[in-house]
Amino acid sequence: MKKVTGDLLQMGLNGDFDVIFHGCNSFCAMGSGIAAGVRKIYPEAWEVDMNTIKGDKLKLGTITSVDILPDSGEYITVVNAYTQYGFDPKTSPLNYQALE
Repeated sequence: MKKVTGDLLQMGLNGDFDVIFHGCNSFCAMGSGIAAGVRKIYPEAWEVDMNTIKGDKLKLGTITSVDILPDSGEYITVVNAYTQYGFDPKTSPLNYQALE
């Protein structure tokens, strides 16, 4: 694993790597955190999320993904990892079992 510093989403658009893996909740919102940026910059990732059942606890520990061809000409895969059930990290924190 290589640690880098910068804007993850912009780096993906630039073709600096070929996969973005981000944690999201089970409610198809992508309204805050990194997920909001993913929704804005890679709307196709939100679209595949919207094809799942909103609020389904069975999504925990699963993924959806989509291959996107940005202007850089290099494909990038965006992986939506369902690692949190609800919206609020205080009442619905990261589910480490789902992450595993």
